[in-house]
Amino acid sequence: MALEYFLFGLFWCATIVGIPLGLQLFKIAGLSLWPFGRVVRHKQQTVGCLSTGLNVLWFILGGILIALEHAILGLFFFVTIIGIPFGKQHFKLAAIAFAPFGNEIMSAKKSRRLDEQNNAVESYTVESVEKAITDETSASEIKVESEISEEEISTSSLPSFNTAQMLSDVPSDKLKVYSIGGSVIAILAIILGIFTCTGSKNKGGNELLPVEKPTWEMFVVITQDTPLYKEADKGSPKLSVTQENLESDAIVRNFKWNNVPDRRGWTSYDVMVTSDVVLPVVLEYGDWYRVVYEDSEMGTAECYVQKTNCREVKPEPITAEVLAHITDYDYYRANFGLQTEGKYKNICFISIMADMDGNYVDVAVLTDGKLINPLTRRIFTAWQRCADAAFEDVEGQLAYREDMEQDGMFDARNIKTEADAELLFNAMPMNQSDYQKVAYFFPEISKTKLFVFTQKFEEASSSVISEAQDDPEDPEITQALNDFQDLIERVHGMVEECEKTGEMTGNSICQEVEEARDELNEKVNRMSEEQILQFEALCQKAKDLIQYADSVNNTATVAEVVDSVMVEM
Repeated sequence: MALEYFLFGLFWCATIVGIPLGLQLFKIAGLSLWPFGRVVRHKQQTVGCLSTGLNVLWFILGGILIALEHAILGLFFFVTIIGIPFGKQHFKLAAIAFAPFGNEIMSAKKSRRLDEQNNAVESYTVESVEKAITDETSASEIKVESEISEEEISTSSLPSFNTAQMLSDVPSDKLKVYSIGGSVIAILAIILGIFTCTGSKNKGGNELLPVEKPTWEMFVVITQDTPLYKEADKGSPKLSVTQENLESDAIVRNFKWNNVPDRRGWTSYDVMVTSDVVLPVVLEYGDWYRVVYEDSEMGTAECYVQKTNCREVKPEPITAEVLAHITDYDYYRANFGLQTEGKYKNICFISIMADMDGNYVDVAVLTDGKLINPLTRRIFTAWQRCADAAFEDVEGQLAYREDMEQDGMFDARNIKTEADAELLFNAMPMNQSDYQKVAYFFPEISKTKLFVFTQKFEEASSSVISEAQDDPEDPEITQALNDFQDLIERVHGMVEECEKTGEMTGNSICQEVEEARDELNEKVNRMSEEQILQFEALCQKAKDLIQYADSVNNTATVAEVVDSVMVEM
C-alpha cells in the first residue's frame, strides 16, 4: 500500500501542478510504511485558509476514497479483536488521508514534548494574566500616583499575539511554496468550475444541432464466430431470429430466445455473430460481457458473450482528416462534408447511398471525437439538377448543381462555404426522433468505415420475444376460407338444379372445388387452431358435395340409357 501511494505521488509530482498533492501522498506512504510509534497532529502555524482550500481539492480528487478504505479496514481489524492494534493504525491513516494539509506526522515522543511545551506556555499565560490583575488591584488600593494607562498595563502585563509576527516566524522558503501552491490550486479550482458549469456540454459540438452524450465507454470486437446468450451461462437460452414462412421480400423477422416455441407458420435460427463485428459493452461480468446486438430491422437485444470469443477494442477520435478517407457509414456508401469554421463549425453533412431507401442527406455533429446523428434532419435527393443555386427544394427533395455530384451521388465534401452550408441546413426539414446514431472509428478493424450504434433516449422494452405468443389469424387465410365456403354453397346449388332437371353436372364444377381445397391445404401451417377446424369442416362438405355430384351424374346417365333403349324399341 505504501508503494502504491508512493507511485501515485510520483505521478502527481510529474504533472508539476500536482506537486502539493504528490507531497501529501508521500506523507501518507511514509506513515503506512511505519505507523507504530508515530502520530498525526495539527500544525500550530498555518497560512490563512490555504490548508482548507487544499483539503477541499484533495477531498474531491479522491481523498475521500482513501479515507474510507482505511476506515473500513480499521473496522475489519477491530472485529477480529486480535487485530485491534492494526485497526488503530488504519484509523490514524484515515484521519491523515481525509485532510492531509495542515496536519503533520511525527514521532510520539516528539509529540509529547510539544504538548509539554504548549502546556507550559499556557500555564505561563494564565499566571501572567492573574499577576497583572493582582498588580492592578494593589495599585488601585495604595493609590499610586504614577499614572499608568490601561493600555500600558495590558500591553506590559499580557502576552501579545501578533499575526504578522507569527507569519514572520514561518521560514521564507515555506511561504514561497505555499504561495505557489495556492496559485496552482486557484487555477485548478477555476478550471474545475468551468468544467462543472459546462458539464452537460461535450467537447466540440454545435448548439444548432443538440445531441445527447453517448452511454457507451467500452467496446469489444468478436474474434471468432460465437452465439449470444440470455444469461452469463452457456446453458442459458441463445438469441435467435424467428421469421414467417413466406416467399416474399417483405418477410417479418423478430428476435427471440431459442427456448420460446415458434408460432405456427414461422421458423427460427440461432444468431451467430461473425468475426470483426464490434459490439458496445453494457456490463463486464466475470468471464462474460453484456453487450448490445443490433439489427436495422429487428432492433436491439442485450445479451452475453464470452470473453474468450472477443477482445476489447478502443475507438480513436474522429477528425476531419479521418473523415476524408471514410467511404462507409455503417453498411452504406457515404461521404462527409465536415464544416471546420464559422456558424456551422463541427456540423457534418452525410451523403448516403442506400440501396433500398435511395440517396439522402443526413446532418450530424462532431463532438468529443464521435459523430452523432440525432436523426432530426434528413432530405432525399432528387434526379433534377439546379442551374444556378447550389441547392433547391423540389417537391420535398433536394436538387443540387452538377458540380456537387461525384460518382453518381451528391458529394457533401463540396460544401465549402458557410452560405452553401446554411442553404442546405435550412432546406432539410425538422423531425422528432426518440433515438440517435453514434458513429465510432476503429482503425485497427477498418480504416474506411465508421461503426454506427443506435442510442435510445428513453428506456425501451426489450425487442426480444421471451415468451410464447398466441397465433394470430392470418386475414388472407380467413378470406380464402370464406371464398371456399361460398364456392361449396354455389356448387351445391348447381348440383341440386341438375338433379331436378335430370342433367349431368359436368366435371368442371367438382374440379373447381378440388383445386380450391388443394390450394388451401398448402397453407395449413399458417392457420390458427380455429381456422384449421373450419378448414377440416369445409373439406368434409366438399367431399360430400363431390359424392352428391357423382350420384346425380350416375342417375342422369341411367336415365339417358333408358331413354335410348326405349327409342330403339
